[in-house]
Amino acid sequence: MSCFNTSVEMASGSLSPIEIDVDAKIKDQNVHLDLNDFYFHLNKNQFISFGPRNCQGLFGVRDYITQFVIKEVLSSARPFINVGTKLAVKGLFKFLDKKLNSLIKEKSFPLSLPKFTEGSGAKMHAFMIPEKFVFNHGTMGLLVSVRLAEVEEKGLELEKEESGDLEFLKYFSIGIRPKLVNILIKGLFPNEKLPKMELKEEMHEVIGAIVDRSELANFLPDLEKIDLDQDKLRLFVSLKKYPSVELDSSGQLNLNIPHVGLNFMAKRNGKWSDYFTFNIDLKVGLDVAINDNQLGLSLDLKKLNLEGEWPKSYGPMDDTFFREDAEESFKSLIYMISSELEDSSMLALPSFEFGDREITFKNFEIKNGFIFVDIIPLN
Repeated sequence: MSCFNTSVEMASGSLSPIEIDVDAKIKDQNVHLDLNDFYFHLNKNQFISFGPRNCQGLFGVRDYITQFVIKEVLSSARPFINVGTKLAVKGLFKFLDKKLNSLIKEKSFPLSLPKFTEGSGAKMHAFMIPEKFVFNHGTMGLLVSVRLAEVEEKGLELEKEESGDLEFLKYFSIGIRPKLVNILIKGLFPNEKLPKMELKEEMHEVIGAIVDRSELANFLPDLEKIDLDQDKLRLFVSLKKYPSVELDSSGQLNLNIPHVGLNFMAKRNGKWSDYFTFNIDLKVGLDVAINDNQLGLSLDLKKLNLEGEWPKSYGPMDDTFFREDAEESFKSLIYMISSELEDSSMLALPSFEFGDREITFKNFEIKNGFIFVDIIPLN
């Protein structure tokens, strides 16, 4: 049986109105979406069927009965579409309840910095807990709190049968307050073990200059008078207080790094020992954008205070420290870093695995005291 010249037009190019009345609430830290009412109705002008103009049966003989039946079925389908759509939407909301709670509560996000966190076993993870829905100027948002906990990595592996649930992750936007970012930063370093790492000259030519004895002597004349086993010093950077981000009254995102320690070690008599430490308080404005899988970042220096100190274990021959010169040099270094960050491959936008999905970020925006970013799938 074959039928020809059949078509169905829905809405005739216009939009079909859909109205949904939903109660969105949080109960016992679970998301509940209750569908109160739903309006969807295709009128006669919004559902028009044509044909079939011709139905042929065995040996190509025209079948008028089948043609009449199919035409009547198509023309009377509109009420069934209206009812079926309502039933489908009701089922969808039950599905959304389950998927939203699964996405928000049952998944965690590991917090780690590869250069600073070592060892295996318990790792710090962030868990989201829904708190309340927020309605403002025609928009709806979900406010969540974050719980940090140390867990065994192997206990968080997604089972294969759960991976299908993550198909729910398509596209969404998150907005977080800077205060949450600061909590997550602290979560990166459990037990208040702030990082300390060595900066080696092969990392950047500027580091090679900083650890050179002749260059550093511009600020510390003692280096011209003492005997060293080699002319290159070693440099370690450490955070003595947690860095933090904040929004100022103009909406500018600022990064505060208080009390950064730059500890120089010198080799004397075959042994490396502490020589001098720069203590820096730093505040920079961050101008952030996301363009074509690239993170655009420029720095606006707001504050840089630099002090220095000799270790108790060392008595310098000349304790002069040209603090102002060192401070101005580090300010110039910040501006140089800012210019080098433009189009740097270091700022290529990362992607993350989330079950069987690969996700990344898009559209960075600061609005109403929140930092917003879109999360989109790559597969």
